[in-house]
Amino acid sequence: MQLKCVILSLFFITLPSVSYSKIPEVKVLIGKQLEKVKIKGVNLHRKFRHENNSKKYKGLRTVVFNCNKKTAQLKKQNLLASLKTDNQIIKWEDNLYEGELLLESKAKSQSCDLIMKTTMERYISLLLSKEMNAAWPIEALKAQAVAARTYAYFKMKNANNQNFHLENSEKHQVNGSMKDESKNTRRASRTTAGQILVNSTGELQPIFYHAKCGGKTLLPSDVWGGFVKGYKSVICPFCVHHGEKEWNRTVPTRDFASLIKKLYQKKFGAAFYSKNFKSNTKDLYSFHDHLFNRSTKIFHSGSTHTISKPRLRNLSGRSLIPSNNYSIKIAGDKVHLNGRGYGHGVGLCQIGALELAKRGYSYKEILSYYFPNHKVVNVNNKSYL
Repeated sequence: MQLKCVILSLFFITLPSVSYSKIPEVKVLIGKQLEKVKIKGVNLHRKFRHENNSKKYKGLRTVVFNCNKKTAQLKKQNLLASLKTDNQIIKWEDNLYEGELLLESKAKSQSCDLIMKTTMERYISLLLSKEMNAAWPIEALKAQAVAARTYAYFKMKNANNQNFHLENSEKHQVNGSMKDESKNTRRASRTTAGQILVNSTGELQPIFYHAKCGGKTLLPSDVWGGFVKGYKSVICPFCVHHGEKEWNRTVPTRDFASLIKKLYQKKFGAAFYSKNFKSNTKDLYSFHDHLFNRSTKIFHSGSTHTISKPRLRNLSGRSLIPSNNYSIKIAGDKVHLNGRGYGHGVGLCQIGALELAKRGYSYKEILSYYFPNHKVVNVNNKSYL
């Protein structure tokens, strides 16, 4: 069947005691640059937005969109279509969705993007088991729900793409399908419905979270640069004894020197590096470094240079440097990297939230610990979009 872009409207199960009239719809990119899309459902309704063209497929059917085989006419226009069913259950690959899905393709593109459209609270319920663990205490899940909802509202307000707000990936947030929901994820979403974090002046900001800080959280400026008002670095003794206390990596000095080279080339340019730095590793030394230092000093090419450890991690990848709380020690032909935690370290420490929930703290107390300069508000009291 010839490609035509699809938007599949997802009308999800109503969560008790929530007024959906005030809850916005969120559009999430769940499939990117797909060559072929197969959508399965009972009594599928298909409608193309660029023309008055709709069709209903009776019974259990599979509709196939060959995105890499457009006709000459379809290559000249952006396409957007929607699919939904009478019973609202739609299957894509091994995932079940309830409501509407959108299929979109740019002019001259040989692929499609698949977008899920749903209510905000359904979206939060779908992501909790992916971004956290659905079996964790409910107060930890509620804290995660408020953090994730705030991030989603921020992305919706500042969306650069008119067809979707967020990606289903680590770039934004990871969400699941109906099979990933549980009683606890629905409860956490329902009981915190509409709640977000804002700073002391009531501004909506991106709220970040990570797996395990290792003892101290970081500021957004430590990791990505730029200033985000209201963030505060806090000591976190709650996550340290969960799982592996420390991680250790050893790499050859020549490999580490290559990382330093990439770092300087990215910062100053390749020509500046070639002119001012030597490529050998004999002239490479480290100074005393501490786990929680955001930067460290490296002696290289006859002078001392300050290295941003988060930027070094971004270049090296998470397998080599799992977190931003680590120390660097150069010893002969080896470089020793010793650290704690997993993830970027900004905002909510999820393992810390788990421990606090086990100790009986509420989700608002957990959030106030990691975001002491923020407060929980209800979006229904003020428009944040």
